[in-house]
Amino acid sequence: MWQLSVPFLFAFHSLASTQAPETLQFVHTLYRHGDRSPIRTFPADQHQEDTWPQGFGQLTQIGMRQEFELGLWLRKRYSNFISSEYLRDQIYVRSTDYDRTLMSAQSVLAGMFQPNSDQIWNPKIPWQPIPVHTKPRFEDWLLLDPPCPVLDRLKEERNASEEELSMERQYSSILSVINNYTQANLTSIFQIGYIMDALLCERRNNRKSPEWLSDTMISAWYDHILPVSSRHSNQDPIQRKLLGGVIVGEMINEWRLQLENITEKRQLKMMMYSAHDSTVMKLLFALDVFNRRSVPYSACVMIELHYSNQLGNFVQIWLKNDTISQPDFRQQIAHQLQIKGCELNCPLDKFVNLMKPIIPIDRYRDCHVDTEAVSSDTRDILIALFVSLGLASAVAVAIICFAIRKHSPRHRARNFGRMRAEQIPEEVPMMLNADDDDDEI
Repeated sequence: MWQLSVPFLFAFHSLASTQAPETLQFVHTLYRHGDRSPIRTFPADQHQEDTWPQGFGQLTQIGMRQEFELGLWLRKRYSNFISSEYLRDQIYVRSTDYDRTLMSAQSVLAGMFQPNSDQIWNPKIPWQPIPVHTKPRFEDWLLLDPPCPVLDRLKEERNASEEELSMERQYSSILSVINNYTQANLTSIFQIGYIMDALLCERRNNRKSPEWLSDTMISAWYDHILPVSSRHSNQDPIQRKLLGGVIVGEMINEWRLQLENITEKRQLKMMMYSAHDSTVMKLLFALDVFNRRSVPYSACVMIELHYSNQLGNFVQIWLKNDTISQPDFRQQIAHQLQIKGCELNCPLDKFVNLMKPIIPIDRYRDCHVDTEAVSSDTRDILIALFVSLGLASAVAVAIICFAIRKHSPRHRARNFGRMRAEQIPEEVPMMLNADDDDDEI
């Protein structure tokens, strides 16, 4: 559970609403996109996809404003740390490859870096283009969750747990009511999430809610069912490692680069990630500071690296999650979170040691090979099988290539010779490894 230290409450408010201290050296920000249209909806819903201006899963104008105001809020907080003018060497922005997160990143940047002086390129447009980097969804092991058999197995075990089965029995009447009115034919109370999401998206965008939707249903989902479905992730070290552990490892690597290059006047100061509620949750899960509540639109986690003569290098974790409860962004505050086993100002070396168990060395391998479940005999058999298949494939490819070469005009003519190195085109398409990304810092 995240802890809010009461003696420091007013200091938190003052720091969150004004400026970060001069001890700040580097900051990672991870935020959820703004308000969006539903991802999907149920068969009986009168508000189907064609009733939304841009279709399902898209950022709304409310969401654009939320993210723009988040940018204004971040500008105020880090005004003495980040230049008021956009400088490409100071900030790096990455988003998941979804329209709503890419547009959210652009909206935040519009709030943070409104052009002034020589950056004004059109006096009528108080905006400037700023790059937002992304990766294909199936390659984004940092902010998304590509297929992971180990996590799938853990989810199946969780679904069969007595706690979830008890919850199914307790709320079976609500499931019956929802199935009756939505025609969704759900088989589990934990499947109603997308229905509640669709209904609340409609309510926030001033669309009429069905009469059968009650506050009791909403409370049951957000206060009871959703916390149960997320509790196991918080307590399971394997899930913490394979989900948010990747982000924590990336942050620590960036701090290492920052400290190693400090004498070279490295200018990068902020890395910003535009993502989803699930991304925010898995980071808080990994840090073991999640309060098991839903993450509102434009909620933002700030993990800051500081230095002082007294404390040396230390880490602070902040969460701004009052977008809904406090619509006026100027009144929104951030709460400092305390990880278990460390102070609020957590020494960097202590933070790294606490995080080591949940940082994967190779997430792909950890996801696809459960070393505790696979016996050594089985592993040997699998290795032998893969080697045999590899050799057989290589022989087959060699035979095919020989046959093609033998019957090709070039081979028959024998007058073209071998292609020299200087004759190879400068631009040759290459297949990149999914983990290779020169733009990822």
